[in-house]
Amino acid sequence: MGFALDAVAQHLLDGNSVPYQFLSMTVVLGSLLLLQWTLLHKILGSKFLAAVCFSFTVLMLQPGSYWGLENLAYHQALPLVFILTAMWIIVCSDVNRAWQFVAVSLLGTVAGLTYISGAFAVLTAGTTLVGVAASCHTGTTRRRMMGAAALFTLAGALTSAAQFYLSLLKFHNAGTHAGIPMALPVEASFWMFYLGKVGRSLLLPQSYREMSFAITVLVCVATICIAIGLFRRARAHDSTQRDKRLAGIISRSSH
Repeated sequence: MGFALDAVAQHLLDGNSVPYQFLSMTVVLGSLLLLQWTLLHKILGSKFLAAVCFSFTVLMLQPGSYWGLENLAYHQALPLVFILTAMWIIVCSDVNRAWQFVAVSLLGTVAGLTYISGAFAVLTAGTTLVGVAASCHTGTTRRRMMGAAALFTLAGALTSAAQFYLSLLKFHNAGTHAGIPMALPVEASFWMFYLGKVGRSLLLPQSYREMSFAITVLVCVATICIAIGLFRRARAHDSTQRDKRLAGIISRSSH
């Protein structure tokens, strides 16, 4: 889908990156901000608390991000738009309707086919939501959430398999089209690259590598600890619906 969007941009905009980035930032990044605000306000139930948490989303708008450095890369954020939309349907919607299952299946499939990272993100999000639904919810809500999350996971599994197969077939196990070697999650270089991406998103300086590395690791550990704490709170007998929803969103974000 990314190639298709680039082709449309070249055809309709004559390759002019200024209107392309304007439209992309308005639609794609604008949708991300709107969805994050909607999720925070729905779960927290307080505009003040939602605004405090929402202030951290400014990090995703910094010009040093991959989207800001590349000329035609904003379409790579589209999977996040579809995933956040699906998360709102699964976690925040209390209505048990058939269209929800159709919607999350389509959103998962489109997110997985838009970009290779989107497929694995859908698989991770769906698996996490299935676990949260099974552990933290009961009754009708549990059945609805598990059904929707299972369909979302299935879409992620199918698109991940397709993306993985096509990537290996195209690059012949050698690397990307730019000559960069491919790394799998079983390799240390994969996780070092991951930490580097997190560190850059936190606006940490490259000139102080040791300090930036330590802060990045602390942020990752703190996020995981918060997710575990919320997950345990959601499983408590006196937990509220807000606790359960918050556990679902934060547990997914920690991945």
